[in-house]
Amino acid sequence: MWFNRDVTPVKKDRNVFLMQTDCSSHPKYRAWCAVESWANRNPGLDVWFILTSLTLDDSDRLPHLLLRRYPNLKVVGIDLDLIFNNTPVRDLFMSRKWTVEETWPPEVLSNMLRVLVLWHWGGIYSDTDILAINAFTLPLNAVGFDSHALIGSALYAFHAAHPVLWALMEDINREFIVRTF
Repeated sequence: MWFNRDVTPVKKDRNVFLMQTDCSSHPKYRAWCAVESWANRNPGLDVWFILTSLTLDDSDRLPHLLLRRYPNLKVVGIDLDLIFNNTPVRDLFMSRKWTVEETWPPEVLSNMLRVLVLWHWGGIYSDTDILAINAFTLPLNAVGFDSHALIGSALYAFHAAHPVLWALMEDINREFIVRTF
């Protein structure tokens, strides 16, 4: 299955974003479980499963079945060059330093993308190991906490173009440069 890379959210702040940034065309079943839980529990929100792969392996028919069952589910690729334009992390992304100087480049890309998708379209970002057991009813402009009461990056909820997101992008850029030089 090929992706349309020009498909973008039309509703600001009414989105849930999950992503797989390792360029695999066959997401793990646990990721699909998280995607399905968000689509099932939040029918009033568009749920976007973003993959950096150009194709999706649908040989097990799971993506096909989920897309038929949940009209609010969108499985798409992403134009990385376009989404990074005019942002504080553009130069870092274009330099590709994060691909050679980091042990886990897909995680670095994910850290940048989670902030970028919320900056552009607003809504909720969730890691693929978080299941939605109820509808999301919390207000936007918040971050999740991990089990040790530390600010985590597994769950963000922000209005599009919120200044905190811009500051996060500046911090990602600044901290990466400080860490690697």
